[in-house]
Amino acid sequence: MSKRSSGQECRLRCVGRIASVLIAGGQQISIFWVLLCLAMLATNELLVLVLAPSELTRLAPSAKHGHWLSCWFVAQAISKLLGGVV
Repeated sequence: MSKRSSGQECRLRCVGRIASVLIAGGQQISIFWVLLCLAMLATNELLVLVLAPSELTRLAPSAKHGHWLSCWFVAQAISKLLGGVV
């Protein structure tokens, strides 16, 4: 077993333990539930990534499409930067 796979396994265990403390009151839960939640969050992010710009272009006045789209992408960039820092 390489060091990298050992580190990934350790991270998954840590995530599972933290989730079990927060959700199940300290009882052990299956890693399946943690992975399911992460999969649902990733799916949600993919849906928002596609639908939000199309809704912005549909709702914004035609003269301001570019302005509102640039605001959306700048806000996304800032949120991902802050997410990486935290």
